[in-house]
Amino acid sequence: RLINTTINIDPSTLTHYTGPIHAGEKFSGASISFDGRYVVFQGDYGAPAEIFIFDRDTNQTTLLADPTTHVAIQGGNAQISADGQFISMESDSNHILVADRNGTIVNTILSTNGAVFYPAIDASGQFVAFQSTASSFSYTSGTGTFTYNSAVPAGTLELYVYDRATHTIQAVAAL
Repeated sequence: RLINTTINIDPSTLTHYTGPIHAGEKFSGASISFDGRYVVFQGDYGAPAEIFIFDRDTNQTTLLADPTTHVAIQGGNAQISADGQFISMESDSNHILVADRNGTIVNTILSTNGAVFYPAIDASGQFVAFQSTASSFSYTSGTGTFTYNSAVPAGTLELYVYDRATHTIQAVAAL
């Protein structure tokens, strides 16, 4: 890999992209895997933003989309795990999604009485930290739907960690 080299991403070469590239589309919010191979970023032409993955080894940019329907996964504040396998993102003001690099949504966290934002995924992709003003959550994985109710009242800004392996949410700190 070249050090101190700028790589320009040409949106016209996107794979699995079903929509037009708009003049003036802005790209922002980059996150990079530990080995530097994958760069995740957002296309901010409108709301909601679309999530893109750039593979530095193949020089390909791919729209994060459902692998079956090729419908774009829309969201913001996307973060890629250090191993490059999982991406966490805000889907809207009360959803956080975790998808694999192929676009399959593997977990959904839904707040039932407040906003969720700023997800951060750990190196292995097992833990997702996020902020929320909610006190009640419903979350899904391939093994079912689970709920969590915090002792902190709704409206209080709190930091939470979701464990994808044990399907649990833990309140960490009031902010």
